[in-house]
Amino acid sequence: MNEAPNALEGLKLISDWGKWLITIQTAAIAVIGAGVREGGVEMTGTAKVLATGSVACFVASVAAAALLLLSLPDITQNLRPDTNIWRTRGTLIGRVFHLDTRSLATLESLFFGLGVVCFAGLIVAAIWSR
Repeated sequence: MNEAPNALEGLKLISDWGKWLITIQTAAIAVIGAGVREGGVEMTGTAKVLATGSVACFVASVAAAALLLLSLPDITQNLRPDTNIWRTRGTLIGRVFHLDTRSLATLESLFFGLGVVCFAGLIVAAIWSR
């Protein structure tokens, strides 16, 4: 039984997930930036902390997603039938950062989740500050 097509499909799903997260987070950063620039958000101390936390988390998640996406072509080229895609690492990413696919995906998702929590907190802080 050849598992390579399943592993390849898994890598495609990881790629799609990373691209969607980058898109969503870039839009959220743009919304925060527009709200701050236009004065649409009351920037209390709490709102400033939450906005900064949200942007920082989203940027960290985008960086992890970019590294993950950067490693996928190399992983795909070296894919073997018995490969567990979560334990793979691109040669550059593996050598420089010592991270495998699972670690990058975990970092990406962790920072995305934290960014969403901060973003939601920012919205609540903006609502209650008026």
